[in-house]
Amino acid sequence: MPVHAIYVEEEVPAEYQADIDFNAVEARKVQESGQGAIETKKDPLPTAEARKVELGS
Repeated sequence: MPVHAIYVEEEVPAEYQADIDFNAVEARKVQESGQGAIETKKDPLPTAEARKVELGS
């Protein structure tokens, strides 16, 4: 489940530290380029409703 992918900053496993660093660098590049954040919403996948029912949400 995605909730298991959320860590307090001090508890992020070492194997994910490179991803945090990468995201920080890329976010800075986007910000400095003047581009906006991703603001468009995509349509859900065709299987989304069935998955919601399966998960009970």
